[in-house]
Amino acid sequence: YVPARVSLAEFYLIQQRFEEALVQYQALGRLRPEDLAAQVGMAQCLIPMGRAREAVAILEGVLKSAPGFIPAHLHLGLAYRALGETEQAAAQWREVLRLDPGNPVASALLAEVAGGKP
Repeated sequence: YVPARVSLAEFYLIQQRFEEALVQYQALGRLRPEDLAAQVGMAQCLIPMGRAREAVAILEGVLKSAPGFIPAHLHLGLAYRALGETEQAAAQWREVLRLDPGNPVASALLAEVAGGKP
């Protein structure tokens, strides 16, 4: 049951069917509240739905329990960027690079912010 929900959530996310993916990630969160990936998945859905503040709250909660969880830092940066808070976004991506030097995603996102791209 859980693996099927994970697959379905990921499928919907890839298809940019964010509301449907969110429903699946929420169900996973109820089944396995300790599942940090499900919580990050919820945030991934909320950001493009215009609900970045909710994503920030979720991701900050994840980072309280797992401060070194790189996916949470990456997506928290994306949520901050969506809110126009570029310095907070950059701080999250710098933290990723501290935890994982040379992380290509964080490096690219920092370069975008430095270049003034959206």
